[in-house]
Amino acid sequence: MNISVLVLLIIFAAVIFFLKSGQFSKQHPESFPYEKQKMLLTPAERSFFGVLEQVIGESHRVFVKVRLGDIFKVKAGLSNSERATAFNK
Repeated sequence: MNISVLVLLIIFAAVIFFLKSGQFSKQHPESFPYEKQKMLLTPAERSFFGVLEQVIGESHRVFVKVRLGDIFKVKAGLSNSERATAFNK
């Protein structure tokens, strides 16, 4: 047996072992303290962005600078310390 085939089989077996043992399992959704925001931009920001794109034209492209706080928010119902910890991660 070729040594490279043997190495690939060992790597494949190790990956299967770790997947079956739960090492790479996802967190439980109820323990994840975040949820997605409904909108990326507020209506005023979206309006300004549209006007800015019209003024700039096709010669340039404007991109929106997005923070993670604009995409995700901390779930309601957490204590103040849990909320602060989740927000600061």
